[in-house]
Amino acid sequence: MNFTIKTFGWRNQTLDQISRIDQGLQAIGCFFVDESPDIVYSNNDMYDDILEYAQNQKKKPFIILNVLDLQIGNPNYNLAKVKEQLSKADAITCISETVQKQIKDELNLNAIVIYNPTKDISYDSRVDRSIPFLYVGRANDARKRFSLIKEVFQNHPQINKALAVCGSENPNFGIYTGVLADQDLDLLYNSCKFLLLPSSFEGLGLPMIEAMLGGAIPITCSDNPTAIELCPNEFICDPNPKSFMAKLVEINKDYSRFQKISLEYAEKYKILMNKNTVAEKIINIYKQSLC
Repeated sequence: MNFTIKTFGWRNQTLDQISRIDQGLQAIGCFFVDESPDIVYSNNDMYDDILEYAQNQKKKPFIILNVLDLQIGNPNYNLAKVKEQLSKADAITCISETVQKQIKDELNLNAIVIYNPTKDISYDSRVDRSIPFLYVGRANDARKRFSLIKEVFQNHPQINKALAVCGSENPNFGIYTGVLADQDLDLLYNSCKFLLLPSSFEGLGLPMIEAMLGGAIPITCSDNPTAIELCPNEFICDPNPKSFMAKLVEINKDYSRFQKISLEYAEKYKILMNKNTVAEKIINIYKQSLC
C-alpha cells in the first residue's frame, strides 16, 4: 500500500536532512501531496507550522514530530512549549538514544529512535589519505568545542596546513573550505586520516558516522553521550588536550588496524542510516497505528 505524506523541515540542499528523508520516502513509494495527506512529518522544531497545517485539513493526518535534540540550558528554548507541542503528536521520534533519554527525563514523554540519514558517502580505497585532519560542523557553536582542537595543536603551527575545516562557520584556524557539495565532501572524507569531533554534545553527530563510511577515523570525547552510543570505544578519549593528542598518536602508530574497526562499524551504519531505511521506519510507525 502506498501512502500520501507532507513533510516539514528546514531545507538548504547541501545542509538539510529533510531532503534526504524525502528521497527515501519517494524511493519506497510514498506520494507527496499538499492537501489531506495520510501522514505529516516534521524533521525539526517547526512544530507550530505542522500542527497548524494538520488542524486545517479536512481529514486528520497522522502526525509524527521528530526531535533533533532538546537544547537544555538554552535560555531561548522553551521546554514547556515543546512538551505541549509534542503532546499533540500521534508519534514522537528522535535521532538517537541520547535524545530519547532527554525527552524522557526532561518531558516525561516516550519517543521512538529513528536515526537521521547520512549523506551518500562511500569508501574508496584508491584515494590517497593526503589530509591529516578534518573538522566538519558549526565550528563556532560552543557545544562543538572547537576550542579543544586549538588547545591540542597550540604548539604545532603546521596544523594550519594540515587541518581542513568544513561547515557554515569559519573558526579562523586551519584551512577553511566553507560548505561543500556532497560529492566534494565524500572526497574529503576519503582523503582525510582523522575526523576531529571534540563536541560535548551531539544529537547524533553525523560527521562521526560519515567519516567511518569514508574510511576515516573519528576522534571523539568521553563526555559526549552520542559518541558513547555510536562510536567505537577505541576512538574515544577524555576531553582534554593531553588525552586527545595521545589518542591521535596511539591510532596513528597502527592506523590500518584501527581503520579496519572504522570500516566494520561503517557496514552497520550503511543500513541503519540509509535514507530508504529511515523512510521505511517512519512509514512503519503509521502502518502499526492502522493495526
